[in-house]
Amino acid sequence: MIGQKIFCFLSLMSYLLHFIYFYNRSFIFLINY
Repeated sequence: MIGQKIFCFLSLMSYLLHFIYFYNRSFIFLINY
């Protein structure tokens, strides 16, 4: 049960990191453009 919670937490964190990464990249691209 605890392992399942940790796996869910890690997947959520990775999803947030990818979202922030692509958002920042598109934001920087718009500024440079």
